[in-house]
Amino acid sequence: PKEVLLSIIHPDVSILYCFIVQLFLGPIFIQFVGTIICFGLSTFYHTFNSHSKAWMNYFIRLDYAGICIGIAAASTPMIYYAFDCPEMV
Repeated sequence: PKEVLLSIIHPDVSILYCFIVQLFLGPIFIQFVGTIICFGLSTFYHTFNSHSKAWMNYFIRLDYAGICIGIAAASTPMIYYAFDCPEMV
């Protein structure tokens, strides 16, 4: 399988591959998605800021919500990996 092919290329690569496969990447994915949402909503606010007062008020709320989502998403991996309790064998 892949481990055999990777070990042919370099012996340490298969060890790294197994480590990455075993590592749960969900919190990192949450951080990336939260950052994309944060930057996307900020882009909408700064693009439509000068359209009208009503649009500005609507999009500034979305911008603030995006900032809150970005902060929550950025702290998710830190909290998850800091308090990860591996099973005792």
